[in-house]
Amino acid sequence: MIPGVGRARPVQVVSDLPTDVAVARLQAALNTRLVRGCVRGRSVRVTAARPMRRNSWTPVLRAEILDRPGGGCEVVGAFGWPVVTTVITLVMGLILGFFFLLVVLGTAGNAATGEWGEVASGLGFLGFLVVFAGFYAGLAWFGGVRWGRQDEQVILTWLDTSLDR
Repeated sequence: MIPGVGRARPVQVVSDLPTDVAVARLQAALNTRLVRGCVRGRSVRVTAARPMRRNSWTPVLRAEILDRPGGGCEVVGAFGWPVVTTVITLVMGLILGFFFLLVVLGTAGNAATGEWGEVASGLGFLGFLVVFAGFYAGLAWFGGVRWGRQDEQVILTWLDTSLDR
């Protein structure tokens, strides 16, 4: 498992603003050069706007704006990948794991029967799978974790600024 990949990171931002004012301010601050998304009712769904960079693993903040008992509000939610990206990443990992298992079992069977030419082919394909899996894991880490942390910071700064913290 690659540290930080695909895991939701919780977010809690407290504000002294009344909930209705906070909702209005967040709606007014949307779709700027910093963030894109929507605020519907008390639900917030935003992502960092990166005009010159496309990233399937960019984090999305999914949150709710809740009333606080003593007054004010809090934005409670989590950063995570888009659902489609999470599913595709999971499916790709499962496919790679399945092929890896099949090739290992096939290569072991060929070695047991003494078919050394087939063993060499199996080992070559295993090498390809390892390189491809490493490339894909690196891509997910770089896009989802390294750039993702920067995007999360942009969204948190936007929240703080919009809620006058």
